[in-house]
Amino acid sequence: MNGAEVQRRIMMLLDERDWSPTHLAKVSGLPTTTVTDIFKRKSCPKIETLDKLCKGFGITVGDFFAFDITPSPKMTLTPTQTRIMMYAQKFTEQRQERVIDFMSGMMTKKELEQVKKEEARYEKLGLFKKNH
Repeated sequence: MNGAEVQRRIMMLLDERDWSPTHLAKVSGLPTTTVTDIFKRKSCPKIETLDKLCKGFGITVGDFFAFDITPSPKMTLTPTQTRIMMYAQKFTEQRQERVIDFMSGMMTKKELEQVKKEEARYEKLGLFKKNH
Protein backbone atom coordinates (compact mmCIF):
# COMPACT_ATOMS: atom_id res chain seq x y z
CA MET A 1 0.00 0.00 0.00
CA ASN A 2 1.33 3.44 -0.86
CA GLY A 3 0.62 6.70 0.99
CA ALA A 4 -2.52 7.47 -1.03
CA GLU A 5 -3.93 3.99 -0.43
CA VAL A 6 -3.24 4.24 3.31
CA GLN A 7 -5.05 7.60 3.35
CA ARG A 8 -8.03 6.12 1.48
CA ARG A 9 -8.16 3.20 3.92
CA ILE A 10 -8.07 5.52 6.93
CA MET A 11 -10.74 7.73 5.31
CA MET A 12 -12.90 4.67 4.66
CA LEU A 13 -12.60 3.60 8.30
CA LEU A 14 -13.45 7.14 9.44
CA ASP A 15 -16.50 7.23 7.15
CA GLU A 16 -17.70 3.79 8.29
CA ARG A 17 -17.67 5.01 11.88
CA ASP A 18 -18.76 8.57 11.11
CA TRP A 19 -15.66 9.81 12.96
CA SER A 20 -13.60 12.94 12.48
CA PRO A 21 -9.80 12.86 12.34
CA THR A 22 -9.86 14.67 15.69
CA HIS A 23 -11.91 11.88 17.26
CA LEU A 24 -9.57 9.27 15.78
CA ALA A 25 -6.59 11.09 17.27
CA LYS A 26 -8.28 11.17 20.67
CA VAL A 27 -9.19 7.46 20.76
CA SER A 28 -5.75 6.55 19.38
CA GLY A 29 -3.85 8.62 21.94
CA LEU A 30 -2.18 10.71 19.24
CA PRO A 31 -1.95 14.46 18.72
CA THR A 32 -4.55 15.72 16.26
CA THR A 33 -1.77 17.12 14.08
CA THR A 34 -0.29 13.64 13.68
CA VAL A 35 -3.53 12.38 12.15
CA THR A 36 -4.20 15.44 9.97
CA ASP A 37 -0.59 15.47 8.78
CA ILE A 38 -1.11 12.01 7.27
CA PHE A 39 -3.52 13.63 4.81
CA LYS A 40 -1.60 16.89 4.34
CA ARG A 41 1.78 15.25 3.66
CA LYS A 42 0.28 12.51 1.50
CA SER A 43 2.66 9.99 3.00
CA CYS A 44 2.44 6.74 4.94
CA PRO A 45 2.47 7.05 8.72
CA LYS A 46 5.22 5.28 10.65
CA ILE A 47 4.32 1.76 11.74
CA GLU A 48 4.12 2.90 15.39
CA THR A 49 1.57 5.55 14.43
CA LEU A 50 -0.38 3.12 12.26
CA ASP A 51 -0.47 0.64 15.16
CA LYS A 52 -1.99 3.31 17.44
CA LEU A 53 -4.51 4.29 14.75
CA CYS A 54 -5.52 0.66 14.31
CA LYS A 55 -5.97 0.26 18.07
CA GLY A 56 -8.16 3.37 18.01
CA PHE A 57 -10.25 1.81 15.23
CA GLY A 58 -10.39 -1.45 17.17
CA ILE A 59 -8.62 -3.46 14.46
CA THR A 60 -5.18 -5.01 14.04
CA VAL A 61 -2.56 -3.75 11.61
CA GLY A 62 -3.11 -7.01 9.75
CA ASP A 63 -6.84 -6.18 9.44
CA PHE A 64 -5.90 -2.72 8.16
CA PHE A 65 -3.93 -4.19 5.25
CA ALA A 66 -6.09 -7.28 4.64
CA PHE A 67 -9.37 -5.57 3.88
CA ASP A 68 -11.75 -6.33 1.05
CA ILE A 69 -11.29 -3.57 -1.50
CA THR A 70 -14.91 -2.52 -1.75
CA PRO A 71 -16.30 0.91 -0.99
CA SER A 72 -17.83 1.53 2.40
CA PRO A 73 -21.63 1.27 2.55
CA LYS A 74 -21.83 5.08 2.53
CA MET A 75 -19.94 5.17 -0.76
CA THR A 76 -21.94 2.51 -2.64
CA LEU A 77 -23.60 4.02 -5.70
CA THR A 78 -27.10 3.14 -6.79
CA PRO A 79 -27.66 2.40 -10.49
CA THR A 80 -29.03 5.93 -10.95
CA GLN A 81 -26.01 7.50 -9.22
CA THR A 82 -23.74 5.42 -11.45
CA ARG A 83 -25.56 6.76 -14.53
CA ILE A 84 -25.17 10.32 -13.23
CA MET A 85 -21.42 9.75 -12.84
CA MET A 86 -21.16 8.32 -16.36
CA TYR A 87 -22.73 11.48 -17.76
CA ALA A 88 -20.75 13.83 -15.50
CA GLN A 89 -17.43 12.29 -16.58
CA LYS A 90 -18.10 13.49 -20.12
CA PHE A 91 -18.50 17.12 -19.02
CA THR A 92 -15.82 19.75 -18.70
CA GLU A 93 -15.09 20.92 -15.15
CA GLN A 94 -17.10 24.08 -15.83
CA ARG A 95 -20.14 22.07 -16.88
CA GLN A 96 -19.71 19.75 -13.87
CA GLU A 97 -19.78 22.81 -11.59
CA ARG A 98 -23.02 23.92 -13.28
CA VAL A 99 -24.54 20.50 -12.57
CA ILE A 100 -23.44 20.78 -8.93
CA ASP A 101 -25.05 24.23 -8.74
CA PHE A 102 -28.24 22.83 -10.24
CA MET A 103 -28.33 19.91 -7.78
CA SER A 104 -27.62 22.27 -4.87
CA GLY A 105 -30.68 24.28 -5.88
CA MET A 106 -32.82 21.15 -5.61
CA MET A 107 -31.73 20.35 -2.03
CA THR A 108 -33.34 21.31 1.21
CA LYS A 109 -31.39 23.68 3.43
CA LYS A 110 -30.52 20.80 5.78
CA GLU A 111 -29.31 18.56 2.92
CA LEU A 112 -27.19 21.37 1.51
CA GLU A 113 -25.65 22.06 4.93
CA GLN A 114 -24.71 18.37 5.24
CA VAL A 115 -23.07 18.34 1.81
CA LYS A 116 -21.17 21.57 2.52
CA LYS A 117 -19.94 20.11 5.82
CA GLU A 118 -18.70 16.96 4.04
CA GLU A 119 -17.04 19.05 1.31
CA ALA A 120 -15.23 21.14 3.91
CA ARG A 121 -14.06 18.01 5.72
CA TYR A 122 -12.66 16.43 2.56
CA GLU A 123 -11.08 19.70 1.49
CA LYS A 124 -9.46 20.13 4.91
CA LEU A 125 -7.99 16.65 4.62
CA GLY A 126 -6.58 17.57 1.22
CA LEU A 127 -8.61 14.96 -0.62
CA PHE A 128 -9.99 17.52 -3.05
CA LYS A 129 -10.13 21.22 -3.62
CA LYS A 130 -13.21 23.14 -4.62
CA ASN A 131 -12.97 25.07 -7.85
CA HIS A 132 -14.90 28.10 -6.52
